[in-house]
Amino acid sequence: MWALARMASVAGAAGADAPPVRARVRTREIDRGLRLGGRFGDRVLSVSGPAEPRGAGGASAETSEDDVSGVPGVSDAEGPADPAVTALFDPAVLVRDFARVRAAPAVRLGRPCVALRVRPHPVWADPHSPWCPPGAREARLVLDVATGCLLEAELVTSRGVATHCEVVEFASAAGMPDGPAAVRGGVWRAPAPRGADAAGWALARMAVTLAEPCSVAAEVTMATEPRDVTFDGLPSPGSSRHWRVGVTGPDGLRQELLMGDGYDPQDVPVPVARLAELLTPGRVVSHLAAVSAQEAEPEVPGPGVHITASVRPWRTFPFAAWAPEDGLNCAFRVDAATGLLVRALLRDTSGDVLADYRCTVTGTEP
Repeated sequence: MWALARMASVAGAAGADAPPVRARVRTREIDRGLRLGGRFGDRVLSVSGPAEPRGAGGASAETSEDDVSGVPGVSDAEGPADPAVTALFDPAVLVRDFARVRAAPAVRLGRPCVALRVRPHPVWADPHSPWCPPGAREARLVLDVATGCLLEAELVTSRGVATHCEVVEFASAAGMPDGPAAVRGGVWRAPAPRGADAAGWALARMAVTLAEPCSVAAEVTMATEPRDVTFDGLPSPGSSRHWRVGVTGPDGLRQELLMGDGYDPQDVPVPVARLAELLTPGRVVSHLAAVSAQEAEPEVPGPGVHITASVRPWRTFPFAAWAPEDGLNCAFRVDAATGLLVRALLRDTSGDVLADYRCTVTGTEP
């Protein structure tokens, strides 16, 4: 959970005052022309240019190196074009791809790290994810504690390692985050949101919901919802996260639902997907860009952080119901205790509200 939070927080903490990094990255493409399966069809791993023979089996590999500099989490048009390298320094783009994660302490370049073994999510993983596409067997990632960057990454398929990236030189002025004991103990402890850290904290808290059991009772008011409000295909409450939620639609009619978060984004109505993402906003983190924290909304009591964000381009399939396409703007209030979205707004570029949900947590379910 701590590692998920750290990866997500990089995008929220990015900005002019964040310590930059300088790195040299070595990439090895090992398996050429490999077709990955998965529910979204084949993705072909390929490399361009000549490749040198490797081993008696006739497999081939190509090695390249990139010099990278800049602020982690900030997209740089002049940076490396390889998305596998870019994701090392903006790991929030990978968060939604994870189904199951195992973690262990590690050290790279003399720096404290967390080694992760990730199984790609069969439904939510981005088919173009550089490290966790559906159909891959595993991703092996090594997370730098101080910066949240990845110092090493491997894509593993049924035939073995297909791609390997390794940071061979690394420099950053970033210090260790507060609470290093939480890293050693493998325990997620959400700190109180603070000033300049608020946007990063909010994304971190959202991301942790992907791995944190939660059973909540709540009331949700759909102040604005332009689509037909239907609850067909309601996700089963059999997962570790579920809630009993009273939903009042724009017409004033109230329904009580018992639902979980394990839905297929192509098989449920958008209002159902929005409710599920209020419950597990970790689904939304990888879709957000330019995240900033604002003053908390006074009409929503309790501790939390109000954030605004734009939608990342090219991160729309499988879509997130609160960030369905680039060109839109989001505003969320993240509850400190539960990680739920207790307010969610979606606007177009002119500022018109496309959806507005307001949630009040009324208790926890046994």
